[in-house]
Amino acid sequence: MTYVTFPSGRSFDFTAIGRLCIDLNANEINRPMEQTMTFTKYVGGSPANITIGMSRLGHKTAFIGKIAD
Repeated sequence: MTYVTFPSGRSFDFTAIGRLCIDLNANEINRPMEQTMTFTKYVGGSPANITIGMSRLGHKTAFIGKIAD
């Protein structure tokens, strides 16, 4: 198997460009949305999730996105 290596002279190993959002997932399962009372927040948006994963693996990461009005 071949592994990816990152040059050590760069400021970042990985930079993602894209969308970051907050996903709200229902804590109560198997019931209609009208009856759901609590939610748990998770980071959403695939570029953000990939960047977080790379950071947890020990890589130096960056993220470029836009903040809405």
